[in-house]
Amino acid sequence: MAKKRKPGSPNRENYSPLLRLRLNQSVKSAELRLSGEALESFKQLSQSEKRDVVLKASEKTVDTEIIDYFKQLNAEK
Repeated sequence: MAKKRKPGSPNRENYSPLLRLRLNQSVKSAELRLSGEALESFKQLSQSEKRDVVLKASEKTVDTEIIDYFKQLNAEK
């Protein structure tokens, strides 16, 4: 007879294990940089929500870096 599996919460994130590891490291560094009310509200989020916040913030910084780079290229011409 096969063992019955315990119902658990399914992993709804579609991130690879390596990306999750990197995001968790970014979460830890973000917690170190935050203070006060921002830190308290960040700590109240679940781990998956923290990863989503860090990922969105990193995408925004990359987007602004790309835009700044192209602005510099256009300014040189």
